Amino acid sequence: RVADLIYLNNKDKLSALKYCCDYWEISKKNYSKTFIKAIAKNVAILHKNNFINDTLDYGNVTMLGEIIDYEWMTAPNIKLLDGTDGCSILTEERKEKEILYGVEVCLQLKAILQEDYNLFDIYKEFIDEYSKLNYSFVENNERIKKILNKESFVL
Repeated sequence: RVADLIYLNNKDKLSALKYCCDYWEISKKNYSKTFIKAIAKNVAILHKNNFINDTLDYGNVTMLGEIIDYEWMTAPNIKLLDGTDGCSILTEERKEKEILYGVEVCLQLKAILQEDYNLFDIYKEFIDEYSKLNYSFVENNERIKKILNKESFVL
């Protein structure tokens, strides 16, 4: 998991990065960019199929951008652990928040790897990949457009 990187020494951290780079057949230089695309694609797949993960954070994403820990995943026709039906509650806003959670995971990864980062640049990269599967959601969403334009926003 991305969160586990904090606890690794430099040798083990580099070993984990090498594993991911070998898996994707990329250089270490391209790791973060590939990670952003992977997590964005995975979030987009969930949203396209009407799933929402309200607890997405760097503790439940692997270094390959795979989303794990589905306890609070909203799924069509399946009640949450507390008995509520999350599919009917502020779905658009929750998708917007999950996109931001995904971007936050990317920011945390870059910080842990001591790479330069900028919220708006990562958000744009994330949305570029996400929109390949959910173009209409992005195109019709004013808050996403505001963030892409670096305007003030509140979710």
